[in-house]
Amino acid sequence: IPFFDFIITALLLSLFTASPLDTQARPTEYYYNTVTRESTWQMPSFHGYSVAYVDADTGRRFWQHEKTGETTWQSPGDWEEIYGEETPETPYYVHRKTRETTWTKPEYLAWTRVEHDWKEEEDGNEEEKKEDNESVPEEGASKKKGSWFSSKS
Repeated sequence: IPFFDFIITALLLSLFTASPLDTQARPTEYYYNTVTRESTWQMPSFHGYSVAYVDADTGRRFWQHEKTGETTWQSPGDWEEIYGEETPETPYYVHRKTRETTWTKPEYLAWTRVEHDWKEEEDGNEEEKKEDNESVPEEGASKKKGSWFSSKS
């Protein structure tokens, strides 16, 4: 019976104590929609394509098909993000079929990857939450291979 007491004690301790491995198993990025202000740990997809990645060399966004692994520079769906000569910092959007243009970003193109540092949070170093507008991740902010990139194409 002492052996079973040991096992039960070990199981209870494992439930109430965190090991260094616990933080490694957690996701390190979450997804934020700059239009709807929604965030989620589950990667959203659209027509089978993941949230855009950012090319480390060019800063351009690209998409990867979740099943085939195929990558493309062209955004999935009906809307295309365009940076014009007159508006190099602000994109506009063109509907591929109707040729309608708008300055309003389609919701499905507004998803961005955001790095989350569990270690910083657990150490208590994370700043107190700022006002709602200040705590929103910068649009297109994504951490990949140790550097921050913009999601502009």
